[in-house]
Amino acid sequence: MDIRFCDLCQESVPEADFRSGRASAVKGRVICSQCERAMGGGAEKGAGDGSDTLPRPAGDDVADSMRPAPRRAIPLQSSPAAAAGGTVAARGSFLLAVGATAAIGFGVPILLDRIESLEARVDASARELEATGQRMRSERAAAVAPLQADLSGLDARVEGRFGQVLAEVEASLGKLQEAMEATESRSLDRGDRLQASIDASSATLGELREGLTRATKRQKELDDLKRVAEFHGDMLVELQERLRSATVVADAGGTPVAGSAPPSGLVGSNGGPIAAWSQHLEDLESSDPGLRLDAVFALGQTQDGAVAPHVIPMLTDEDVFVRMVSAQVLGALRAKPAVPGLIEALEDERSAVREAAVVSLRSISGQQFGFDPAGKAPDRGRAVVEWRSWWKRSGDEFMGS
Repeated sequence: MDIRFCDLCQESVPEADFRSGRASAVKGRVICSQCERAMGGGAEKGAGDGSDTLPRPAGDDVADSMRPAPRRAIPLQSSPAAAAGGTVAARGSFLLAVGATAAIGFGVPILLDRIESLEARVDASARELEATGQRMRSERAAAVAPLQADLSGLDARVEGRFGQVLAEVEASLGKLQEAMEATESRSLDRGDRLQASIDASSATLGELREGLTRATKRQKELDDLKRVAEFHGDMLVELQERLRSATVVADAGGTPVAGSAPPSGLVGSNGGPIAAWSQHLEDLESSDPGLRLDAVFALGQTQDGAVAPHVIPMLTDEDVFVRMVSAQVLGALRAKPAVPGLIEALEDERSAVREAAVVSLRSISGQQFGFDPAGKAPDRGRAVVEWRSWWKRSGDEFMGS
């Protein structure tokens, strides 16, 4: 439903007031019952002339007068007196309606005048408010303009100062970046120099280690050479002793000197004692290269050809001095079965072994074939081929001779 408001007091007017006539709507203007009573008033006397004026109907009276009168039931049959009474009542109702209409005629213009007056005052108040608002806006604009100018100047100064500070910060950052780059470059240079020093030190340390290894190896070689020299010295002493004994025997007319012959049953093929070298065979299998070398020395000192089968396998020993002394011992023994092994020893990686092998081969076979132990590999290879061809061709004959 629609909610309407009084144009005077701006209060809501219930729809029931319109239906009951306590509120009215005239020319599109709504007037509530209270405002209508306030404007209606009571019966007033005329001032000065003492004449009576028509009573101004109250709001309720106006509302009641505007309501339609209830219809009365018309009897089907009525007496003349009742008819006369009804006529009088009808006339009274007519007069009352005329009076109510007159009262409304007088009240409505007054109400409209008051509404128009209120509208005029409202319009005037609105114009005054508008003028006041305009004046306040002007005053505010006038007061704010200097502040805006100050703010603009402040913004400009702040912006300028901020730009200056920013430029200074950027300059400082640029210098810091340059300093960091310079420091990093110096650090890299120092790091490179340090790395170069470390590399040089490592290389020097490696060379020192290699030199120490070579010195240790040379010391071992010197020790082995010393032992070889001692062996050869012992052999020389033994040969001198044998030569002296042979000279003594020759001077005595061929009669052996007492005590010079070995005991009966304990001699080898060349008269050497068997029991003297058999105890060294176990040392040939030792993991200590010194013991293996001593065993080869001991077997060579016997001058017994029966030790050759035990010395020949030592030509391939892992120790260079064992291989070298084995080749020398086999040559001193003139062991023919050792020729194939000595030919293979010509291809040994160490020149000392190759030299001992070729000397022993020449001593045993009497062949030369121009082998140079210190020569180039191709030349040595051709000489080895000649040695092998000779052995293949004449080995059986050589062994049977």
